[in-house]
Order: sequence, then C-alpha cells, then structure tokens
Amino acid sequence: MTPETELSPATESEEKSSRIPTWLVVLAVLALVVGMIVYSYADWPGSRYIGIANMKVRDYLELLIVPAALALGVFWLNSRQDKRDQKAQADQVERALDAENQRAQDAALEAYLEQMSQLLTDQERPLLWAQPDDNLSVVAWARTKTVLRRMGPERKGNVLRFVNEAGLINKHRPVFRLSGADLREADLQESFLKYVNLHGADLRGATLTSANLEEADLSEANLSVHVHENKSTQQSSESATDLSRANLSKANLSGAKLSSADLTDADLRNANLSGAYKITYTPSAKDETKQLITAAEVEEQTTLLEGAIMPNGSKHP
Repeated sequence: MTPETELSPATESEEKSSRIPTWLVVLAVLALVVGMIVYSYADWPGSRYIGIANMKVRDYLELLIVPAALALGVFWLNSRQDKRDQKAQADQVERALDAENQRAQDAALEAYLEQMSQLLTDQERPLLWAQPDDNLSVVAWARTKTVLRRMGPERKGNVLRFVNEAGLINKHRPVFRLSGADLREADLQESFLKYVNLHGADLRGATLTSANLEEADLSEANLSVHVHENKSTQQSSESATDLSRANLSKANLSGAKLSSADLTDADLRNANLSGAYKITYTPSAKDETKQLITAAEVEEQTTLLEGAIMPNGSKHP
C-alpha cells in the first residue's frame, strides 16, 4: 500500500476513540439493572426514597426499554461505522492495486518499445527486412502478442499504433500478423490505420470512433459489441469510422453499433451482421432510439454481401 493511501496512526486512533464499544454499553446496562434489583430486594431504607422498593418484573422490563434502545442504537451506529471503515479500506486497497497495475503496465510497455526499437534499428538485420514466419518475425510477433495481453485499453492502442506506424503490420507487406491478438476494448479512436492487417484479431468492444480503417484487412476479425460510435457525437460526420473498401469477410460484427460507420464498397461476404444497429438522436428531445439497420441500408453501401448474415438474422443470397 502506498503512503498516500495509508491512514496515519493519529487518524486511526481518533477513529477508534470516537466509537463506544458495544460490549461496554451492554455491561453498563446490565450492571445498572442488577444493582437496582439487589438494592430493591435488600429493602434498604434508601430504596424507598428512590422509588424501587417492591418493584415487580414488569416494572423492571419497562425500566429496561430506554437502556435497551440506547444499546441497540449504539450497536447500529458502530455497525455502520465498521462498514464504512471496511469500505474505505477496500477502496484504499483497490486504488493501491490499480496504481501498482498501472506502474507494471508502464514498465512492460517501456521494455517492449525498447526491445522492438533495437530490432528495428539493428544494423545487420533490421526487423523490417524480416519475412513473415521467419525467426525474427516470430520473435516480434510473440513479444507484441504477449505485451498486448498485459495492457489496458489506452496502452493497447499505443502498441497497435506503434507497430502500424513502424510498418510492421501493413497488409501489403506484413512483417508479422496479429491473428488472435488481444485487442479487446482497445482505445483506437482517431487512429490512422489505413491498410492495416488485423486479420483474425480480437477487437471486441474496441473504441473505433473517428478511426481510419480504409482498405484494412479485418477478415475473420471479431468486432462485435458497441465498437463504432460515441453517442455524444450526435451522428456528426467527424465521428464516422472509415471502413470503406475494408476486407470484413467472415468478420463478426454481431451486435455492433454501425450508425456512422462508412462501409462503402467494404467486403462483407460471409460476415455476421446479426443484431447490428443504429442510433437515431433527436437533439431537441435529447432522446435516442436504437433500431436494427436494414438490409437495404447495408446494400446501399456495398454489394459484396454474398453469404452474409444480415442484421435481422436472415442470410444474404
């Protein structure tokens, strides 16, 4: 636990001293009642003056109502305080673990970038000269896939942009492929990924708002679930995900939000579009309506639909 999240000893002692132990309240009440009973039955002269002589059991029960309510009240307050303390401690532990996880991700990303930079700048055999599936390519592929599994959404986006800008995953001459790579929930908004090779990649839940994936190879990729639009964009053209002329054959787009995705001339043969929907937004009413995209709306953008499962579940002839 980091020093920022730990409670100081003074604070802990103040919190402990502010609570009355329940056992102490119960013990005090019992001592008071037992003392009164003994004093009453002893028939000491003073008992007549304080009004407890000849008291019956019912009288003592009535007398116990207020102390019992007080004891229950203290018990309830202490329980609430204990729950608050436990929640605060749990939150502190969670923040500490999250901070440690972020530091670990930063260290892993820094090490990966350093290793890849060495491979790219090697004088005798730079990584860009490697052929797919040769030893050097396999090493780069393994390091990239391993680091992606350890990264959160933002850093996954950083890794993908790095290997793309380095020219390692261009579909025309890929050094290695990211088939099966863990890019779930990757933050790729506004990324320039034209011609990128993401064949078979797992992009479930990725943020692709305003991303340029023109002519990208996304065949057999998994792009299912809320991937293409930030609802705050209100259908503006700037928010569109550019998938024009992209290869989406056999890709999984089930349940994807495709309101502002540009699918002009995209290859959707044998793709799964079941449940793909759009959002219509009315600024005046500040209301959103979700509805399935129609087959006609898809056909307006592309004719490469042979064998595709349409949003309504039917199969395109």
